[in-house]
Amino acid sequence: MADAAEVWAMRRAIHLAEPTVGSTGPNSPAGCVVLSAAGELVGEGCHRGPNTPHAVAAALAEAGYRARGGTAVVTLEPCSGNRSTRPCAEALVDYGIKRLSYAVSDPFSTDPDRLDLLHSHGIGVERGLLAQDVVESNVMWLSAARSSRPFVTWKFASTIDGRTASVNGSARWITGIEARHDARLHRARHDAVLVGTGTLHCDDPHLGLRHAVGSQPLRVVLDPRGRIRPEARVLDDSAPTLVITADGAAKPALP
Repeated sequence: MADAAEVWAMRRAIHLAEPTVGSTGPNSPAGCVVLSAAGELVGEGCHRGPNTPHAVAAALAEAGYRARGGTAVVTLEPCSGNRSTRPCAEALVDYGIKRLSYAVSDPFSTDPDRLDLLHSHGIGVERGLLAQDVVESNVMWLSAARSSRPFVTWKFASTIDGRTASVNGSARWITGIEARHDARLHRARHDAVLVGTGTLHCDDPHLGLRHAVGSQPLRVVLDPRGRIRPEARVLDDSAPTLVITADGAAKPALP
């Protein structure tokens, strides 16, 4: 049964993972906190993307010898199979961890005995601590992993009477500075941002992040007839752009 220190540690692990949402793809955001045998914080870490240490490995490396006899608290079940990096389950054994508490199971793991290594070394395992909190903070990656479909966010703005633009097209924005800043933050948490040709021709959007608020997503234009203009702002060299046309459409004159 988790005690108050483990609950605090899981909240801390969630907090560590939160800023990495949108920058770890295709891997999951994850956070880990290591408590000593006396219940003190001795190590913490998060996963920052492909070819970087997993959250458990990062936290154990920071804890060092102080992890022996302690507890690892992690948002996502530690990996135990053959991965591009050393399995985190092996690291837990090597560092002398005596208890593991994780919130959410790895949706890609199909091995029912994946935690046997931990059990065989006398490591106690508890699953489900603050699971709902972790699911809410990591809903995009978990939904995509569990359903094998992209998680899609529909972003729009409208006036109080349901309009999205002025009749004569004179207003560039109907939103305020705060709303546009929030939109860019949300954009940075996704792998791609998509528009159709209607939006493209009316607004000539750039679809960039601006002000370096996070990782720039792929810009995608649905252009079934191949009508995109070569001077469209979305075609500049500040970020990659994918233009999707229908079979048989004229090839657009792209730079």
